Amino acid sequence: MKLLILTGLVGSGKSTISKLYAKQKPNCARIETDDLRHMLINPHKAPWDGKEGKRQLLLGVRNACLLADQFIEAGSNVIIVDFVTDTTLPVYKNLLKKNNPFIVKLFPAYKEAKRRFNSRLKTITDEEFKMLYDIQLKFKKADLEIDNTSLSPQKVVKQLLKL
Repeated sequence: MKLLILTGLVGSGKSTISKLYAKQKPNCARIETDDLRHMLINPHKAPWDGKEGKRQLLLGVRNACLLADQFIEAGSNVIIVDFVTDTTLPVYKNLLKKNNPFIVKLFPAYKEAKRRFNSRLKTITDEEFKMLYDIQLKFKKADLEIDNTSLSPQKVVKQLLKL
């Protein structure tokens, strides 16, 4: 697989799993779309923070796609890590259509997701977490959904490597 997009909410395991996955794939680039969004410092806006937040959201997606294309063109496998939604999916699909992205949604049960969220440094509020959980709950357009409530990151990576 040349291009994998890994989605899920805060605490779903995207970063951990994508790092393990990238280490198992030959010549694999890992792109964290949030890192690209956070390059904008003043003002940095959350994706749900009005017109500017949406602009920055889409800018991050477009930049992730540009990087992915460049890495694939150079012969690399690519894994993009992002919180994909019904708004961003068409952008990814359109800009990456020649590379046929495969989208995997990590979706642990709410209680486990909340436990993981509470165990980390909080970058969003509890209310924002619930909002994002509900958005991912409604997002049904991934090619594969993995309930990783009780799966270790290594077991999830084994599933991904079989794709």
